[in-house]
Amino acid sequence: MRGGRNGSKSNGRSAANVVLLIAALAAPGCGDDEGPKHATRRDAGSEKDASPDGQVEPGDRDASQSTKDGAAEDEDGGSAGRSGTGGKGSSGSGGTGGSGGSQPTKPDPDRCKVSEDDNSWSTTAGLSNASQYSLTTGTTGFGVAFEDVMACKNIKVMPVQASGDFSVPQPQLSDDCSTIQDVSLLHVATGWRMVWVDNSAGTADLQSMVLSEDMSMIVGEMRTRLTNSLLVEQRPVLASLGGTPFVAFTAKDGETGKLRISTRGMDAQASLNDVLPESAERKPVNLAFRQIGNMNAVVAWTDETGSETRGVWVQRTDLTATKVGDPVLVSDLAPAGATVDLAARDAENEGGAIVYTSGVDAAPEVRFRRLSATGEVLADEIKVVSGTLQGRDASMARLGGGYVIAYRALPGGPITEGELRITFVSKEGTVMRDAAGTLISYKIGTAGAGGGRTTLRVSNDGQLLVGLVDTDGTGTQIRLVRKRLDCTL
Repeated sequence: MRGGRNGSKSNGRSAANVVLLIAALAAPGCGDDEGPKHATRRDAGSEKDASPDGQVEPGDRDASQSTKDGAAEDEDGGSAGRSGTGGKGSSGSGGTGGSGGSQPTKPDPDRCKVSEDDNSWSTTAGLSNASQYSLTTGTTGFGVAFEDVMACKNIKVMPVQASGDFSVPQPQLSDDCSTIQDVSLLHVATGWRMVWVDNSAGTADLQSMVLSEDMSMIVGEMRTRLTNSLLVEQRPVLASLGGTPFVAFTAKDGETGKLRISTRGMDAQASLNDVLPESAERKPVNLAFRQIGNMNAVVAWTDETGSETRGVWVQRTDLTATKVGDPVLVSDLAPAGATVDLAARDAENEGGAIVYTSGVDAAPEVRFRRLSATGEVLADEIKVVSGTLQGRDASMARLGGGYVIAYRALPGGPITEGELRITFVSKEGTVMRDAAGTLISYKIGTAGAGGGRTTLRVSNDGQLLVGLVDTDGTGTQIRLVRKRLDCTL
């Protein structure tokens, strides 16, 4: 280690209807597959597959992924109407088996609707990527923090209730004009823990503070300095491991250009751990970090430029954020701007999943892969959005018996303009389809092609909130879209 381093209204409908949708998707399957025993350049599950799915007949498996859920969505249409209208997908090919051999459920999409009310909020913020804002769940509702880059840089925060009007963002560093970049937020027992990077101490280091439950005041010290080194820290991501907050982040040596991924706890005695040692070959960006199971956590990242390491990777840790084993390759196809997100099941033996951008640069796809209860990669990757469709910047959250996924749908097939859409998979990765094998997804707004990963989270009372950095043609905004689901499957 180097020297010196230490709004609108919602009717607040019950979450019960939301749970019914995913409960209907949770087809029975086999137990968890055995995880990989090595970390090699080769994908730990399937062979590389960037082929289009459009030539597969409906009802057949994708010939190029014979052991996977038949993820061969050719079209994902739906109405191009106003933001918030729930649109069904149009024709695409379907599969006959999900991960573990389960049969995909094919519910009638007419029996599940996304609310049509325009329940959204936005503000001009001048942001350029997703690391400049953070969205997370609280005891009820959500918390949001984002950089305010206008004039003197600041961080603004706002609680978001599951229903009712959106509140007005409030600045928390109003007396500080230091350079601020990258922020992460986590709900803790005393309120909200926030971590960000700034140069108030003369170098760009990680800083932290705790906010009250209503985000109106600082609890304790105005800031705590978490790092003190000549390295450049970036992209902090907070996670609760066994009830204790930890942060994962990248750190770059300004002289050599080498990158590493480190973790740190929040107490004064906490030490730094390198979960990915400094390397000239690895170029980690776009981190995700969370506990998976009752004894392990996972750090996931994308590598777009490494000569031998390009792809989507995961590194297991224990609950002290100390690495366990070696990095494992999830997918070796990482287009420019690839993103990654993680979600976990509540039950300790059900593990979780990873969702990421894959495919070739000209046709980005949303793909899904299961994780075991100890964070190991399971089975094969499953294409959620692919073929003539293009999707990227996906985010995921647990919902009932499966997961809900938000993504940017780029123009392609029946999609004529950028859209923000949501879809659903079972915990095994069975894609939600109708009886014709069509991917079922819902438009919840428009979306530009840039701005980084979306962030979808589900509150404890069943409301969905999606955040994104977006460009509307006149400027860059941070946008929040809050939705309820009416499902009677």
